[in-house]
Amino acid sequence: MNSCKIQTNNIKKNESHNCCSNSNSNLYLMFHIILSFVAVYLSWKCNNQKFELYSFISASLFPYFYIMYILATQGTCNIFNNEINIK
Repeated sequence: MNSCKIQTNNIKKNESHNCCSNSNSNLYLMFHIILSFVAVYLSWKCNNQKFELYSFISASLFPYFYIMYILATQGTCNIFNNEINIK
């Protein structure tokens, strides 16, 4: 009977551990998706608002490296500059 009780306690401990790791993986997934959108927008903006397949693929698959590469070689490509004229 004691071994069954110990197994039940271990399962409960593992479930709480899995819950926290799922939360962390969901947070990482959301961060990765947001950076992927930023990288794709940056590739579109830096290519003079034209679609280029290689830039899109590299920005989608490797957003961290793509963002660092573009910032080092081309700068921000004026993504923070609003060009909206209100009349």
